[in-house]
Amino acid sequence: MAATVETAKIRDGRVACWSIMTGMKVNKYIELVEAAYNKRGGLKDQREPLKTTTGRRIRGRMIEDIKRGAVLPPVVIGVVIADELDSIATLSPDEIIGRVTSEWLASISIIDGMQRTTALMDAVESDPKVGEQTVRVECWLAETTDSLIYRMLVLNTGQVPWNIKRQLLVIYAPLIEEMKSKINFERLLNIEKAERRYKGGEFSADSLVESYLAFGIRRTEIDTQEALADEFSRLDIAEAIASKKIRPLFLPDRSDSRRY
Repeated sequence: MAATVETAKIRDGRVACWSIMTGMKVNKYIELVEAAYNKRGGLKDQREPLKTTTGRRIRGRMIEDIKRGAVLPPVVIGVVIADELDSIATLSPDEIIGRVTSEWLASISIIDGMQRTTALMDAVESDPKVGEQTVRVECWLAETTDSLIYRMLVLNTGQVPWNIKRQLLVIYAPLIEEMKSKINFERLLNIEKAERRYKGGEFSADSLVESYLAFGIRRTEIDTQEALADEFSRLDIAEAIASKKIRPLFLPDRSDSRRY
């Protein structure tokens, strides 16, 4: 039976599923989902591990964080138990996980967490001690595959995305604050209010960051996603946020308005 941590269960009345939240050793989790992982998650249209340069760089950052003891968001697996779903109400959370890791093993699918699973596998291969760390796992038990696909769609496409603009604002927040202290902008547009520019001197913060990055690498256009991946690889994000440190900013004197 898997080593569990604060295992709990709750029923989803929308699609008649049960959600079990637990924790288990990384080695046990990999053993649990290996067959589903080799079938691209075990659900139709599930994304395979990202193979783009940006995807590999971000996953490389995740692997290094895992090796340093980072706690990942819960991975989500699903199990179809058509004729036994009614029995879940009478079982304890630990009893349910015990059956998932034994008699229901062949029915497991990865609903959300293909990229994290890939990172965990790579981290264990690089450092076997990672296998003894704990990963949080949410297990959905459903009567039909359709219910699991619904959960996958909600998890993967129904949420508000952390898009490039939001990433720029978070990662380069100290840079934006330094700009504001050195330059008297007419107005900085608020991304949450979908504000638009109406006159000179008004800028969106993400556009300012993109311009600064373009200036730094001496190009008129940059791959913003690639630049973010580089920044994730170069900085320890937790330390950067805690210390609010970033490279010194050198901007021209705005007193000569002709430059703008």
